[in-house]
This record gives sequence, structure tokens and C-alpha cells, in this order.
Amino acid sequence: MSEPAEYMQRPFGGIASQMPLNVEAVTTDHTSWTYVGNCAEDPGDEEPTCVFANSSFANGRGISVITSPRIAEIIAKSPAFLDASVLSDVNQYDSPPFEVRELPGRGKGLIANKTIHRGDRIFLSTPILMLGADSFEFNDDSVEEEQRYHAVTKLPSKTEMLFWALYGQMWKDPISDRVNTNSFGADIDDENFSIVFPEISRLNHDCRPNAEYYFNANTLTQSVVATTTITPGMEITISYIDVSQPRDKRLSQLRNWGIECSCKACTQSSTLVEASDARLAQIAELDRNLSSAIAPPEVPEKLVKLYNEEGLFGFLGAAYRFAALSYCAQGKRSQAVEYAQMAFDSALSDNALNLNQAEYMKRLAQQPEKQRCWRFGLGLALQGK
Repeated sequence: MSEPAEYMQRPFGGIASQMPLNVEAVTTDHTSWTYVGNCAEDPGDEEPTCVFANSSFANGRGISVITSPRIAEIIAKSPAFLDASVLSDVNQYDSPPFEVRELPGRGKGLIANKTIHRGDRIFLSTPILMLGADSFEFNDDSVEEEQRYHAVTKLPSKTEMLFWALYGQMWKDPISDRVNTNSFGADIDDENFSIVFPEISRLNHDCRPNAEYYFNANTLTQSVVATTTITPGMEITISYIDVSQPRDKRLSQLRNWGIECSCKACTQSSTLVEASDARLAQIAELDRNLSSAIAPPEVPEKLVKLYNEEGLFGFLGAAYRFAALSYCAQGKRSQAVEYAQMAFDSALSDNALNLNQAEYMKRLAQQPEKQRCWRFGLGLALQGK
């Protein structure tokens, strides 16, 4: 059972009234969609919000999107729609490295049935339902409910069954309950979406997770990658919130969504909690200092140590990057190469580096003497690195 989290889905409250719109007024290329309809807009809106569905998407898995014609056109022009080979290896669950089990007090969870190594991909899934932020803003709930009903029923029957098999906390209506409980947040162009990946939704929360997830807006895929070794019998978990916060803040945030966290980091003794919170405070301070300029190597080395002690393995890539830049600035080749390679490798299993940073680490690992940081001295600003 996957529970909701603040950054995974957001019930956008709206105040404007709504007005139905004839689908004929929607100006977008319909050839990428097998269904376009159920449009509505608020007075003053530049565009309506409509249901766009493609029943053949991702080898017949299908997809339904509730958004504006402008965003729908952007989605339809993505490689996910234009190049079938992009999705050739998605949604393959014939022999997964896990099995679904009932867990005491936690509902269903995914338990590893083979060793999963750091960087191994556990999931690569396409969404079945995408709800743009505008679709949450109608003043009349019945408009939202009708759009969501049509979005779900336009999915292929097997895919629709996947949606209805999801757990939903009883908040509103059966569809919204499942969306609010299971959706992940992601951006397409300038719009935030609540996106449903039914298989990934089985992952439970842990404040010290052993996997992380990433959404690719070009391929419309979400991957889940191990951030540490997961042995058979271990539950595969992700984090629903910012887990670098102290325990009380984590618990408060999770309780807002009806979650009583029972992970080890939250249920350990008060003495261990105090020690953990102290480490998290150190991490925050070191991260602030390292984000502006290169520090002596012992500073990022300390950050690496703290992340490992806290079990925050998904953050290690950033610490490795700081260490690589520090050793590069001092002209220490072997250490710079070692940490740059670890930072680049970590980019495959965590979300700590952006694409430019990962590419820079790759170049630094290969030819450190040719990089701007080489023997530049400490205090080098990190802009562009």
C-alpha cells in the first residue's frame, strides 16, 4: 500500500466557477489521441481543461491525461509518443526482483526475492493517469469527478483494472481517493501533474529508503533505482517526503496524510533520535557551506561520513561531487578521479546531481588536469560546476 505525501500529489483547491466547453473548440492535434473530450474551463481561463486519452500508448497499456490542449500537444510531441522504441523495455513485470506480500500494519509491500545492487533498476513504468494542476481547480467537485471518471474509463480494460486495484483512503470519491493516495508529483513544461503508476504505488515509505524514483518527462517514464544493496527478504522502500528533516518534522508531515511512520529511524530510542537529529543538523550546515564554494577536503569527507551513518544513501552523489571538486582544486589527481567517478556512478542511482553536474564529473574523472577546477585553489565558486 502506498500512502500519500505532500510532494507526491497535491489536491489543488480552486475558487473559480466552471463552464462546460464543446470539444470542437479545442485547438490541438487530435491524431495522437484516441479520445478528446469532457472539456471545461473557468471564466477568465486562457484554455479549457480536457480529457486526452490514447488507448494504444506503451504497447496497449494506454494513458489518460487531464490537462490543457497546449500541454497535451507538448506531451503528444514527446519522444514517448513519436518513437515507439523509446518504450520498448517498459512495464515488464513477468519476472520482477520482488514479490507482493501482506505486511503487518503496513498493508501490501514489495519484498526483494533476489539481491538488488546499488544502481540496479527495479521499475521502469509509464503512467496510466496524469492529472494536471488545473484539473483540481474547479469549484464544483462534480466537474472534477466527471473528468476523472471518463479518464479512467477510457483506459484499456486491463489497465483500468490496475487502477481500481489500488488502495484509496476514504476522503472524497473512489477515483479521487485512489489518485490522492497513490499519485506522484512531476512537472510537464510549466504545469504540475499528479501521476499514477500502479505498480510503483505498491512501494511503502521509509525515512531511510533503499530506493529512489525519477520521472523522465521526455519518455513519460518513472524509474525506481536501488540506492544501496537490497538482499532477499528486505522490503523495497522509497521516501514520500524530504527525509533530511529531523524526526518530529517528518512525523508531523506524514501525519498530515494519515501516515504513522513506523520505520526504524522514527521508532528508535530517544537517545538515538537525538543523535540522528544532531547529524541531520550537521548535514544541513555542511551542505549550505559546500553549496557556495569549495572547502577543504575534510569537509565533504565529513559529509560523506554523515550521510552513510544516517543511511541517506540517495544523497551521497552530492557529497562525492563536493569532494571531487575539493581534491581537484588542490591538484590531488587520484582522489579527484576517485570521487568524481563515484559521483558520476551515483548519478545512476540517486537524484543528487543534475545532468550538467554528472557530465562534469565524468570529464573530471577522465581528464582532471583539463578541468577548470584543477589547482584552482580553495574557495572556488561552484557556479557552473
